[in-house]
Amino acid sequence: MKTWPGRSAVSALALLLAGNASADKVPHDVEFAPFAGVQFGGTVGGWESGSYSIGTGFNFGATLNVAVTPSWSVELLYSRQATELEPSGRSPGPDFDLAVERYMAAIQEEKGAGRVRFFGDFLVGLTRFVPGPAGYEADERFTLGVSLGAKGRLSKHFGTCIVSFRGSGLWQGDVSAGALIQF
Repeated sequence: MKTWPGRSAVSALALLLAGNASADKVPHDVEFAPFAGVQFGGTVGGWESGSYSIGTGFNFGATLNVAVTPSWSVELLYSRQATELEPSGRSPGPDFDLAVERYMAAIQEEKGAGRVRFFGDFLVGLTRFVPGPAGYEADERFTLGVSLGAKGRLSKHFGTCIVSFRGSGLWQGDVSAGALIQF
């Protein structure tokens, strides 16, 4: 199994930035947010049997944000979708199981005051495709993404991510909701 060499560098950067964040200037120093939702869209190709559509399916994951300034943070994201690849158009072939995993780093900006803050992310990382049938190997691809949403604080250290949309080079999207734990 291959590992992404940049993952250690991104983790080290996040830990370094965590030490520089000031609690009196930002809404939070560190924010952890598990999430779940529905991921949809995307077509992959290049196999001898033609192109396949990625089915709509349940996705889950988590983000870890480290504040850098009052409105900017660095984010690490992991997400996983269990789905099927389905032949698209005139492509012959059977459906088969597929897991789509994302390992991303992002820069996030938050706007707003009070209990609700709107955010936007620019993400970079990799998407890993893990096919279900035996004999097929996982494949990793460079990925860019954008995310928009809103965070609602229920208390000083707990809140919800109200809505989120992410995209990638596959033109996949998702709508997710999560819980925020801030400290």
